[in-house]
Amino acid sequence: MKKKTEAPDISGYVDTHFHVLHSIKKGLSRQEVLDSSFDSGMIFGIDIATGPEDFNERLALSREYPGLFLSIGYYPSWAESAPDSLEETLASQAGRSDKIVAIGEAGLDYYWKYGTPQKQKELFSRQIYTANQLKLPIIVHCRDAQEDLLELLQETRVEHGGVIHCFSGDYSFASACMDLGFYISFAGNLTYRNAPELRDVLTKLPLHSLLLETDAPYLSPEPRRGRINRPSNVRFTYQAAADILGLETEELVYTVRRNMEKLFNLPGS
Repeated sequence: MKKKTEAPDISGYVDTHFHVLHSIKKGLSRQEVLDSSFDSGMIFGIDIATGPEDFNERLALSREYPGLFLSIGYYPSWAESAPDSLEETLASQAGRSDKIVAIGEAGLDYYWKYGTPQKQKELFSRQIYTANQLKLPIIVHCRDAQEDLLELLQETRVEHGGVIHCFSGDYSFASACMDLGFYISFAGNLTYRNAPELRDVLTKLPLHSLLLETDAPYLSPEPRRGRINRPSNVRFTYQAAADILGLETEELVYTVRRNMEKLFNLPGS
């Protein structure tokens, strides 16, 4: 019998959102982050950008792992310092590899007060424009800014869809986002005891709008909460979500993988 701290045996799974170099900076090796995840059954994963400075290193890693894809973008912390050349930089990066499948993570974060709300909105709008120009979906970060985020998304059309990553709102917010063409992605916090509202949202969500992620190295799911997260831990979230939904884990894995392939138009998938 497996111990509760051992990950469930799941193959063919995907992790739609993690940060490889953040994990390495926190002390994990590349092998612990990537090799162990692909060896444990992960077939696709997306390494998410928070800025342009480590692009070359991330791109080199993606070339070593066939199932590793990338996003490019500027986190809300760039609100006061985003360069005038942002659009040109993103277009140049996107042109260097078909492994680049999204813009982001971009969005609004009023919890940490990264510059003024207006500056954050300007940065986000520029990246929506760039995503539309490059025909890529956008990965959205939203914290304590749901009203402004919805208003901006309703005013600025996102032409190739996107995902609200690490979802933390209620079903009304999820529904409004889905109406605008967004997928809803749950991270390890879905497994926390103090997250009944998230589990309620999951039960109401149409499966064709569902994604799962780790946001590694952050938000490790139970029973590994408090440790440095890694993509392979998304298996705990799959198991928890399947239990909540009354589904076989294999069915949920297939559904999330197909949703990921559809949204991000993964080459070779």
